[in-house]
Amino acid sequence: MATLTVQTLTTAGLNASFTAASSVDEFANNGHTFLWVKNAAGATNAVVVTSQVSPVPVGLVALDVTVDVTASGSKLSGFFSVDAYNDSSGMVKLRPTTHTDLSYAAISVT
Repeated sequence: MATLTVQTLTTAGLNASFTAASSVDEFANNGHTFLWVKNAAGATNAVVVTSQVSPVPVGLVALDVTVDVTASGSKLSGFFSVDAYNDSSGMVKLRPTTHTDLSYAAISVT
């Protein structure tokens, strides 16, 4: 498991650093952090952002977010509600469908 370093976007810009995906990864979430996913594979790849709502209220479902990234593409996803996606340590858990050729950057805008 890798813990992504959250990078801060400023008006001066950001040259984002990416971390290679492993079987489970995480990042600290303040509710103003988004995820940038890059896919270097020749096929669509995905990462699942795991809902931490437990127990799930009657009549509702825990909503995991699946970020599908096309071959050789990238995608931004977020923001993630701290109530729905943070675990007890304030971390968002990421689970790639296959960690081959995926990399991430967690970026805060605060």
